[in-house]
Amino acid sequence: MKDTATYQVNRITNAGLNMIVYRSLQEHSDELTIFKGEQTQPGFIAQLVSQLIELQQSCITYDDIERMKENLSQQDTADSAELEAKLHDIAIIYRDFMQMTDSKYLKPADILPSLTQYLQNEDLSNSYFIIEGFTQFTAQEQAIISVLLQRAKEVRIDLILNRGVTDIEDLSDKQSLFYRSERTYYLLYQQARKAQVKILNDVYPQELRVETLELQSLAKYWKESTDLKPINVEKIGDNHNLQVIKADTRMTEIKEIATRINQSFNFRIRGTQMPSL
Repeated sequence: MKDTATYQVNRITNAGLNMIVYRSLQEHSDELTIFKGEQTQPGFIAQLVSQLIELQQSCITYDDIERMKENLSQQDTADSAELEAKLHDIAIIYRDFMQMTDSKYLKPADILPSLTQYLQNEDLSNSYFIIEGFTQFTAQEQAIISVLLQRAKEVRIDLILNRGVTDIEDLSDKQSLFYRSERTYYLLYQQARKAQVKILNDVYPQELRVETLELQSLAKYWKESTDLKPINVEKIGDNHNLQVIKADTRMTEIKEIATRINQSFNFRIRGTQMPSL
């Protein structure tokens, strides 16, 4: 993609985006409501920039925000009025933000749409793609997957869940540990069916990654507590496999973990018998 027109546009950093949003806030200060008093708060501009980038990554346009604002105007509640005021301000800044950066600067949120367009013109008929490390995808990422499903030889996606969900009514409760992955599975399944792409059989690991009973009990407790279901209390036997340590700060926690990893590594080296020559 380095030779494409997109990569010839000047890149802009987060600091540059902050300056653009700051300028927009100043120019439209008379039109703003909620943001008018917030723009002087420390970190507000950086947080607003992050929200604007998320809107672009979700493929939400200025017109979409205006439609949401109109729907809220029909609801006569205090919460809807406050949200409508916030959407009013976001719409003003978002429109200005896009006009001042579109085709002029390369933002992080511009890269994936460019990649989607690039892949549409590439021969992927003999290419295999493996995607892992996600529990959900943004709209821009979904667009890339859609292209890969239609043009690649094969696409495999790794999700952490205990079952596949092909019907929206079978989704677990939103508090469930696997809810996000289940919803992602459902969306991908429907996306593949719509594109008339062959759907392969699900593959699950045949061996448990955690073999000790103590860690399995912890995993079971974690899932039950996340699902807000009754917890079956189990007594842990061997304390060597599971230890709970309290740290005053994150730095102390990291140092303790690093120390124990180092001790374990050194122990294994010292415990290794070197063959005599």
